[in-house]
Amino acid sequence: MRSLLHPAWATAGVALLALVAGCAVPEGGRDLLRRHSPVYAPADAPDAPWQKELVVREEGRTRVRARWTFEVSAPSVYAGFTLVTSPEAEADRVWLNGAPVPVPVDNMRYRELPGIPPAAFRRGTNALVLEWPVHVRKRDGRPAPVTAEASARLVAMTPERLRIQSGPVLGHAGTDFLTVGCRTNLPARVTVEADGRQWTAPEGFVHSVRMDGLEAGSKVAYRLVAELPDGRGKVTAGPFRTRTLPQAAPFTFVAIGDSRSHPDDWARVAGAVTEAQPDFVAFTGDNIADGRRYNQWDEQFFGPAPAFFATLPTFYVLGNHEHRSPLFGRLLPVPGVERWTRVVGPVRLIGIDGSAGWDEGSGNLRWLEGVLEAAEAPYVFLLTHYPAWSSGPHGACGERAIIEGRKCILPLMKRYDATAMLAGHDHCYERSEPPDGVTVITTGGAGAPLYGKAKDAEKHNPHSRIYARKHHHCLFTVTAEACTMQAVTPDGEVLDTRRWTPRTR
Repeated sequence: MRSLLHPAWATAGVALLALVAGCAVPEGGRDLLRRHSPVYAPADAPDAPWQKELVVREEGRTRVRARWTFEVSAPSVYAGFTLVTSPEAEADRVWLNGAPVPVPVDNMRYRELPGIPPAAFRRGTNALVLEWPVHVRKRDGRPAPVTAEASARLVAMTPERLRIQSGPVLGHAGTDFLTVGCRTNLPARVTVEADGRQWTAPEGFVHSVRMDGLEAGSKVAYRLVAELPDGRGKVTAGPFRTRTLPQAAPFTFVAIGDSRSHPDDWARVAGAVTEAQPDFVAFTGDNIADGRRYNQWDEQFFGPAPAFFATLPTFYVLGNHEHRSPLFGRLLPVPGVERWTRVVGPVRLIGIDGSAGWDEGSGNLRWLEGVLEAAEAPYVFLLTHYPAWSSGPHGACGERAIIEGRKCILPLMKRYDATAMLAGHDHCYERSEPPDGVTVITTGGAGAPLYGKAKDAEKHNPHSRIYARKHHHCLFTVTAEACTMQAVTPDGEVLDTRRWTPRTR
């Protein structure tokens, strides 16, 4: 098979190599592509013969492979190659000429695998193999056979095709620093420029930079510069404008969570938050439907809300839908994955992965007690994905993280007079007020499909004061005298208001 370069694409610096089955291709390539459809084999039987069609009949999860052969005449003239597959063939393992293809981040699934190096190709005939899981379910009491199908494109990228595909994404911040992450579609160096200074991340696909030495509460204009190591390609983005965190009140911050799955709804909530211009955001998790799918982060999270990510420093905690993604902490810069704490003026923020084990006697709970005992801030907010009390469906399920929050974390927060628990998980707004306890705010309405109350909700959560099945964000206004929260829809409707006075301890 010969390589195929359509004239209309040549000016854009992109060549479509003949590695397509069932995808739309330029005129002139159709016959050639039909002659090179993929062949299939079960992944758990490596000696099985390749076949034009593979039918999987055994119930449960199995793995299949697809293989193409194709020609490349001069791979070294390109900066890299991008493999694009159909959704049903979103590969988590890829081989080229018998060798594993390097991936931007391990333990992820790729529908668009960028930056396959030219050195991995041979001049002449090449063989590419994709592997992915297939799940066979029962239908009418019997396993419903699945036919393995795959379509793919292999796009040759010239240096001019370098771009910043995700970000900038502002992460955690302080009075004298900001963190920013981004992704590039080819392995590159990324430099952040601001106030005549530069901070550079090493070559790669996923980049995170900490901009140190800034002034408290100061406005910062920054831009990103991505450059290929050999200097053949360069792209810039910005300027973007943000600010470092304030040293003292007054200031505002927003709490939101559960933006996953519905990008249009998330865009509305993110737009309202960006318009409110808080000093920072606290995010309670479930950013996307599956954190281990590399492309979902752009489709569901970053793509619909570029101004939000470029301008608002944000503190994140893990939700269950992140699936402990390797991108968490790298593309999303965080002060810690399982637990962290930060002080912003009169507010102490404590962030935890609520699924990490917080039962009596655990190291996590001992750490939390130490943080709470030492906390002198007038307001203490604990950020977790899992609400200790909820009237939604998760509140009725008896999940371990929720039970530990109720039996172990909340009593500890009460002992040290903490202000509130901020959580998500159930897609709603709810405020619960346990007697003589700590307020529990469920803010899971950043875009995910909304939940109504569970059956027997009053039994599972007798402390509910208000429940709203609406998308929203929670805006906190912090002054020396009080901290006031308003739950607000994207249309400006105020769902609830709560006011706290400073702690007395």
